[in-house]
Amino acid sequence: MALSVLTYLEQHSPDDIVPAREQPIEIRRVGEVSPEFARYLYTAVGGDWHRIGKLGWNWDQWVAWLSRPGFETYVPWVGGVPAGYVALRGVGSEVEIENFGLLKA
Repeated sequence: MALSVLTYLEQHSPDDIVPAREQPIEIRRVGEVSPEFARYLYTAVGGDWHRIGKLGWNWDQWVAWLSRPGFETYVPWVGGVPAGYVALRGVGSEVEIENFGLLKA
């Protein structure tokens, strides 16, 4: 039998809010994503979730995926370090989020 855990978050006053440490975040569109950088982001973000579908890809497969029409990658940077990514693909007037994730730290 699985153990179920129920957790509540309570706030009784606005004074209970403790602001997070501010860190400037810069989100940049990556003009030309190299296969090596894309693979790094894919494994760094998805590794703990066992996202392994693209790990066996060779360089040419990564290039083909990254160079599709309407494909864009955006990376948030915190303190000069990538903090995750979002891969978007536009088709017509619609945009699909193909991959998204943030690094733990």
